[in-house]
Amino acid sequence: IMFGPDICGYSTKKVHVILSYKGKNHPIEKDISCETDQLTHVYTLIIKPDNTYSVLIDNTEKQSGSLYKDWKILPPE
Repeated sequence: IMFGPDICGYSTKKVHVILSYKGKNHPIEKDISCETDQLTHVYTLIIKPDNTYSVLIDNTEKQSGSLYKDWKILPPE
């Protein structure tokens, strides 16, 4: 799992959620904006046994969904 904010210059300001499966990296299909102020923030990724996930920033849910729908890893349900 590669997870966390990516702030590069003025153009890239997003949260990466990349899962590795069978030797290939699979980035999330959704764009998740990260915090861009000068403060420290806590980023949390929760992956549940029912193949759902949540991305939290400062304990507030910013994105959630299904591993089936938001990544091109698993075959469609």
